[in-house]
Amino acid sequence: MYVKEKISKSGVKRYEFYEKYLDPLTSKWREVSVTMNKDTKTYQNEARRLLQKKIEFKLKDRNTKELKSLTLHDAMSNWVERAVKSDNLKQSSIKAYTYKIESMKNDIEKDIKIINVHYQYMQNFIDKWAQSLVIHVLNLIK
Repeated sequence: MYVKEKISKSGVKRYEFYEKYLDPLTSKWREVSVTMNKDTKTYQNEARRLLQKKIEFKLKDRNTKELKSLTLHDAMSNWVERAVKSDNLKQSSIKAYTYKIESMKNDIEKDIKIINVHYQYMQNFIDKWAQSLVIHVLNLIK
């Protein structure tokens, strides 16, 4: 924890207490702060307690429990639902996205948890899916 002294527009001294923490989902350092009137041991302890509460709240807010139970199928369906609700997509784009996602979901097992999906798995899947799509389109043209 570290402190910065700030002077407000009205000329009153304020002390901002900062604490850094590592976000487990992004592996990036984040920072939270609280402002106190004085920089005494009592205020430092209170700031430390408030900062810990803020950090706990931010970490719990990431819905990691929900993420652990989310399947790849559900994530893809949620994405399509958000795309449909979006105002800036044309109807033809929505139909195309829906068709593509549904055809991809047919080739994925339904119980794969998204938290266990590795990027290489997805890259291989997308490569195979795109290749099969090209073959399907070529067969339609012939």
